[in-house]
Order: sequence, then structure tokens, then C-alpha cells
Amino acid sequence: MSEKITVSVSVNITNGPTQAINQTVTVDAYDKFDLKVPDGTTAMNVDLQPGSADKVHFILVVSDQYAENLSYKVNGGTDSYILNGPHVLIGTGAVSMLTEAPTGLVFANSSGKDAQVRIIVGRNAT
Repeated sequence: MSEKITVSVSVNITNGPTQAINQTVTVDAYDKFDLKVPDGTTAMNVDLQPGSADKVHFILVVSDQYAENLSYKVNGGTDSYILNGPHVLIGTGAVSMLTEAPTGLVFANSSGKDAQVRIIVGRNAT
């Protein structure tokens, strides 16, 4: 049985355009992770999914706080993604913009505060 992830975003620019985005992503399964990334963390590993990394169709990474010193790397690679706002990748085209196909994230936090992070990954099994 498939799962449906519905994403709705509204962008409103003062004295400018408005853009609404409503999209549904159909996946075989999703995984949800709620974790605490304590201040002072240099390498907290989170295994995202058991299957082939090219099956990921959706990634959401959000936090209860955002900071220039809260970040993650995909699979422990070299590129660091700063979590200074929500990260939402919808579709395989967006997910493929990551430097590596995501099988895990490695978090670092030197923001001065613990961060509660939620990750949602939508993937296909086959």
C-alpha cells in the first residue's frame, strides 16, 4: 500500500507576487525521526533508510530552532548543510541536488542551545 505525502506552501511577498504550491508525493513508505541534537555535538549519526539511496523521493528536516551553527552532512561527506531554516526536498530531482544519495545524516551543533530536530524521509521500496 502506498503512502501519500501532501506538501502545501504559500509564498507571499509584500507588494509582490504570491505563489501557492500544493503537491502530493506518493511513496511506498516513510520514516520519521525525532531527535535531540545537544549543543556541543560534533558528529551525531542518523541512519535514514535501509534501502537503496536512489529510492528517496522526499526529505524534510526541521528544528525547534534554527542557527548558523546547526548543520548536517549527507553520509558524513564534506559538504555541510546549514539548518538556518526548514529544508524540504520534494521529488527525486530535488533530492538529487544533494552531493550524495542520502542514506544517513551527520549532525553538528555549536549554536549554544540543544535542538529538537525532526526528519521525514519518503521512499520507494522497489
